[in-house]
Amino acid sequence: MPRCLIVHVQMPGMYGLELQRHLASTGVPIIFVTANDDEAVRAEALARGATGFLN
Repeated sequence: MPRCLIVHVQMPGMYGLELQRHLASTGVPIIFVTANDDEAVRAEALARGATGFLN
């Protein structure tokens, strides 16, 4: 099991917040990175428990 994931919000095949929902029960910390400054996505990711959100 990974100790932490660093993922892009917009990945091919699966949106980053979707991945976060799938992994929520594992407790693996997730740090999101993106070039888009979307406050709604940032707020959602952090509200769902993201460890960080870098843009």
